Parts: sequence; C-alpha cells; structure tokens
Amino acid sequence: MIEIKLIEDPSSIDLTPDAFKVFGKLVPSLLNGEWGYRVVYYPEAEAKEERFPKEDYSAYDKGIFIGAYEKAKLVGLGLLLPGDFAYMYLSDLEIRKEYRGQGIGSSIIEKAKIIAKDKGFAGIYTFAQDNNLAACLFYLHNGFRLGGVDSELYRHTPQEGKTDIAFYLDF
Repeated sequence: MIEIKLIEDPSSIDLTPDAFKVFGKLVPSLLNGEWGYRVVYYPEAEAKEERFPKEDYSAYDKGIFIGAYEKAKLVGLGLLLPGDFAYMYLSDLEIRKEYRGQGIGSSIIEKAKIIAKDKGFAGIYTFAQDNNLAACLFYLHNGFRLGGVDSELYRHTPQEGKTDIAFYLDF
C-alpha cells in the first residue's frame, strides 16, 4: 500500500529521475481567448526516452515536499513552492518508473490541493514540456487546464525547439 505524507527533511530524499518515453507532443492553440490543443503522435521509430537531471532539493528552503512511500521506500515525490500570485507552484512531480500508472501522481496532486487550499491559494500551477506528452495528458486528466506557453525558454540550450506549457488547476 502506498502512503502519501510530507517529507520533513529534504536531505533525506533519494530519488534519481527515471527516463520517460517521448512518443508525441501536445500542440496548444489560442483562439478567441480560449486555449485548445491537439495531440501529435510520433512514428514508433522516432519515439525515444529522455531523463531530467537530478535535483538538488536542499536549495528549496521554502518547499513543501510530498512523498509517496511503499513501506520505507520513496517511490514518488511532489514539490510545492509558494507562488508569487494566487496559485501555488508544483515545481516537481516524479514517480519511479515501475510505479507509474498506479494513481500515485494523482494522489500526490490531491495532497497538494489540500496543502495549497489550507495556505489560502486559489489553485496550483505547473509546467510540462510539449514533448513530454504523458505528463501533459496526466495534468489534463487531473483537472488542470492550459494557461499559456513559453516557446523561448530553451533557446540556446540543448533543449532548443521545445516549448513549456503552463497548466493551472483551480479549486
């Protein structure tokens, strides 16, 4: 059984990001002030895996860490940060590869909602890269809506050509 609880000591976090499959992308559009999207799937031969770098969680002194545990093993993590406006920021959400698809991410989102509400926020926001289709669809499935894009963030970096998509969840 998976237990969702707060992590008091971020230095105890040992979670190296697992690879995720890049099999398509979410293409957002804005028409008359309304966000929409379409899904583009890549041919199987073009699908690949990517991995985010390991985070230094000790740098997040104002962070609220939510852990998903199977017995004593950390299998998932959410990191909430105070936002500069009415929304709390979900800075990180990671689930060990072998535990994905079991509802753990959704359980962490539910715990994050409780925390953000208790702190007086109107909702939660986060970002996902357009080519991390699984993450984009996960956020949409969990009630988030599209709220904007940043197509310039990755210019002049190895990630050039990707777009960050903002997702918002209102309470």
